[in-house]
Amino acid sequence: MSKPKLPRPERGWIAVALVLAAAVTAIMANTYWRQLNLQSTLTGSGEVHVGAPFALVDHRGRAVTSNDFHGRPVLLIFGRTAERDRVLASLQVASAAIDGLGARRASIAPVFVTLDPETDTPDRLERFLAPLPVSWHGLTGTSDAIAALAGAYFVPGFSGGKPTMGAPPEGPPTAYLLDARGRFISHLVVPSDAEKLRAWIVRNL
Repeated sequence: MSKPKLPRPERGWIAVALVLAAAVTAIMANTYWRQLNLQSTLTGSGEVHVGAPFALVDHRGRAVTSNDFHGRPVLLIFGRTAERDRVLASLQVASAAIDGLGARRASIAPVFVTLDPETDTPDRLERFLAPLPVSWHGLTGTSDAIAALAGAYFVPGFSGGKPTMGAPPEGPPTAYLLDARGRFISHLVVPSDAEKLRAWIVRNL
């Protein structure tokens, strides 16, 4: 005896639920492997250097080098303005974390570096960062300069300016903390809780 077929509406909801479950699983797996890959790089055998000097252009069109940030710890985040919702959500969390530092907030330099320099011009970066409650330094540059910097920080999954077609959805970006001399201290996938990020900053500075 054949099994009765599910009504079309019910089958449709099951299909939607399966797609959503697959997407959530892919995001969680992507975030886990991004963190794990960078952690294994930093804890492997031998000395690993993270970070590099740079010469880029800020969101106001001014030439900027890594030396311009010396004297202040840096909170560094990479991303693309095309991924507006995902990246802005993390920058909002980071802004709230910095704001929660109180008197120390002015000592932190928040820096956002685009991974898509062909799209993210200085004007576009300025518009993108304008709504944030904390003043961010938006940086762009040549494709070669951005690729070199992203490689120096082992930015997980970076393979050029545009996201790879067919790649799993990305989770929150990684935050990198640098000391006042521009040396790498620690990294953390940006959490949804600003207090967790604030505590991580305080613990490492």
